[in-house]
Amino acid sequence: MVAILQLRPIDDVDIFWQMRAGQIILDQGRLITKDPFTYTHMGESVPTIGWLAQIVFAWFYRVGSWPAVKALHVLIFSGAFVIAARSAVRCSNHSNGRISLFSMACALLLGFLACLTNSSLRPQSFALLCFAVLLAVTQCEWRFRTKFLVLIPVLAFWQNCHPSVVIGLVALAGWGASAWFDPTKRWKAISILMLVALAQIGTPMGWEVFEVSRTNVQISRDYLEVSEWLPPWSPVALHAMLVFWFGLAFSSSLLVILRLKVRRSDFLQFVLMTVLSLYASRFALFWALAMVPVWARWIEGVRPPHLFNWWTGDPVQRPAWAVLLLLVLLIVLAIPALPRSTVLHAGLPLEGMTRLKTALPSGRIYNYRQWGGPLIWTGYPQWQVAI
Repeated sequence: MVAILQLRPIDDVDIFWQMRAGQIILDQGRLITKDPFTYTHMGESVPTIGWLAQIVFAWFYRVGSWPAVKALHVLIFSGAFVIAARSAVRCSNHSNGRISLFSMACALLLGFLACLTNSSLRPQSFALLCFAVLLAVTQCEWRFRTKFLVLIPVLAFWQNCHPSVVIGLVALAGWGASAWFDPTKRWKAISILMLVALAQIGTPMGWEVFEVSRTNVQISRDYLEVSEWLPPWSPVALHAMLVFWFGLAFSSSLLVILRLKVRRSDFLQFVLMTVLSLYASRFALFWALAMVPVWARWIEGVRPPHLFNWWTGDPVQRPAWAVLLLLVLLIVLAIPALPRSTVLHAGLPLEGMTRLKTALPSGRIYNYRQWGGPLIWTGYPQWQVAI
């Protein structure tokens, strides 16, 4: 996963203005509440969306430029899947079940491929990691107090990096419904669900975050028709969602084979996250991650006992972990230096912007919407863009 993600150049145009915003916050020591970038809305109030992710990205850029930012994204994105897979193994061991390496590898491969089209460098990578931690903590065997204390900073970090904690609430609804039937877990589950719900207002915007989110959906879906906000059957999003549809068909087939031999919480989580993904394609990213431990258990349930029975969750020795981490580190550091490798996508008109900088040292630029971010990155504060 690390190797594949390192080979993908940075192509999301929003990361450029977000990086510049993070640098401004670091330099001024305060959040941006007035628009500093456009001449069309200069000085108007802007929501403090994703400010913490912007700061983290800007700090890493100061340390090691774009390769450092990309390496951070790669490790966060891959780490989310590692946490999801590891939680499945631990949860199965506690319930006297075993998951083979084959089942886990199949689940990881399917989940990663379903997310690959949505793996560009964005603040949502932090959300994906926190989402994995949330699911892992709620299903582990820790004491309730420990879970609660761990989740408080995780949820706060998540919402201030990418205000999407509501996805965690949807994913945990099935777990909470299953815990309702167990008197020993009922109120603990309710407490965690309430904590996740309250975390949605744990930003400088407070309750305003709901209005901002609603406006964002309306603009992205109804006016701009951004593909990730459209349903997965939309012609615009269909090509990128092919793996999602395969995963959905695969999951349905496993359910038919297993029938009633699945956990109630797994089934409810599958249904709820699928409904969310059918509403908007962008949620398939979280759907795929949430399904990794579920797929691992379901595949293990249909796998013949002696087929691909290589590894059943026995502890891995420390030297093996050390070698693995060393290899990952070498990949992260080496791939950007390979011949013909590039950190920034070749389709970004950065060379043209550099030439424009010579011809127009300062002033207003009426721009195509997609190039607003790179223009801000190249020319702020001498340039002000329209969009």
